[in-house]
Amino acid sequence: MLTFSFLFSEMARISNGEKAVQGQFGYDVRLVINNLLQCGGSILNEKWILTAAHCLFPILPVTIKGQIGFLNTKDGASSGGYFVNMERYIIHPLFNRLTFWNDIALIKIRETISLNGTNSRAIQLPPRDRVDYNGKGA
Repeated sequence: MLTFSFLFSEMARISNGEKAVQGQFGYDVRLVINNLLQCGGSILNEKWILTAAHCLFPILPVTIKGQIGFLNTKDGASSGGYFVNMERYIIHPLFNRLTFWNDIALIKIRETISLNGTNSRAIQLPPRDRVDYNGKGA
């Protein structure tokens, strides 16, 4: 099992990527769920984070902490930023865990996220009438 884990971590690396600088992706949030599971999310505004429903279901999180304004290093550690705590979450009512249809959820934060534009900022969503999107067919 150790061999597989090592091989998987080596295969999961990004090839020919570029190093990110602090604040480059300030809308990214690292989610720590029940002090174990990690998922990603995007800052919508000072109180809400957008994430995938499959990150929250079927485990039904007791605690969710979001790390804002962080930078991951090559060894998987993260540096910088600060943590915020979940007030509540909403999973899309039509989320299907078998097909992943409607795989979307919202997390409301107890504190106010500081949107300083340097290390943390809201993600820019496309206009409502735009029909194409990144990751289509992925």
